[in-house]
Amino acid sequence: MKKIIVLLLGALAIFGLTSCKEEEKVIKIVTPGGAPLMTQVGIYDRSQNEEFTIAGYKVSLTTVGGPDQIKAAFGSKDYDLIISPVNIGAAMYRSKQEYLYAANITSGNIFLASTSKLESYADLKDKKIVIFGKGTINETALKLVLENKGINQELDYLASAKDTNAKLIADKDPDTVYLVAEPALTAAKAKLKQAGKMVYILDIVSEYEKLKGIDFVQAGIFAKKEIALDFLNEYLALVEADINSYNSNSENLTRILDKYLKEDGTSLLGFPPSKIVSKALKGCNLNFIKGKAAKKSLEVIVGGDQLGEEFYL
Repeated sequence: MKKIIVLLLGALAIFGLTSCKEEEKVIKIVTPGGAPLMTQVGIYDRSQNEEFTIAGYKVSLTTVGGPDQIKAAFGSKDYDLIISPVNIGAAMYRSKQEYLYAANITSGNIFLASTSKLESYADLKDKKIVIFGKGTINETALKLVLENKGINQELDYLASAKDTNAKLIADKDPDTVYLVAEPALTAAKAKLKQAGKMVYILDIVSEYEKLKGIDFVQAGIFAKKEIALDFLNEYLALVEADINSYNSNSENLTRILDKYLKEDGTSLLGFPPSKIVSKALKGCNLNFIKGKAAKKSLEVIVGGDQLGEEFYL
C-alpha cells in the first residue's frame, strides 16, 4: 500500500511540473519597426533574460512591416498588445471592439525629403510625391497639410518607410519628393552627404500641429480587452520609464542597441548605427501619453469622440 501511495505522489509531482511548464503565461506583442520598435527595445532586452517576467508573464515581441500586416494582426487576434498607427487601431475598434487604446508612444516622425531644392511648400508644385503608409495617420496628416498649402497633385505609394527611404538614397529621380521617417531619414542624409549631396526636408508634423492646434499622436499601444491589468499597468510603467530615459540621454538607448549587432556590425533589430540613432532621436518624437490623456488629440485626428469612453484604458 505504501509503495502505491509513493508511486502515486511521484506521478502527481511529475504531472504538476509538466502542467506548470505547459501553462507558462506569455504576452505576445507585435510592432512595426522604426520609432515604434524603439520604444520596445528595453522590453526586448529584458526579455532575453529567461528569469524576466512582468507580473508573472513572459513577453514575446514580433516586428512587422506595413499597415496591411498591422491590420492582419488585429484580425488574427493572436496578439495581446498591438502597436499601431492610431487611426488603424481606432478603425479596428469601430469594427470589432476587441482592442482598447492604452497609450500613445510616438508623436510624429515623418518628413518630406528630396535632394532637389525644398525650402517651402511652394517648391512641391509640379514635383512627384511618393509616400508610404496608405490609409494611416501619416497619409491623413500629409494630405491635410498639402491641401492647406494649395498642393493638389496626386500621390504615389510604396509599401513601407523602408521603401521610400531606399528610393531617396538611390536618388535616381532628384525631382521626386519622398515621405520618410526617422531614424531612417538621418541615415539617408549621412549616406547622401558622403556622395556630396544635400537633403532638403519639410516637417509635416509641426505644420499639422499648427493647423489643428493639438499635439500629434501617431502610434499607440492597443490592448486586447481580456488582458491582465496587473501585467498591463506594469508594462506601461516600464515603457514610459524607458521613453523618458532615452529622451533624457540617447546613450541609454544606444547602449541597448549595441548589444544586438550582427557580425558585420549591422543591427539585428533593423536600426541604423548608434551615432545615427542618437542624432535622429529628437525627430523620432518618442512620447508616452496614457490612454485618456490623449483623448483630445484623438478626437481631432480620428474622431475619438465617436469611440466612447470604453475605448480608452
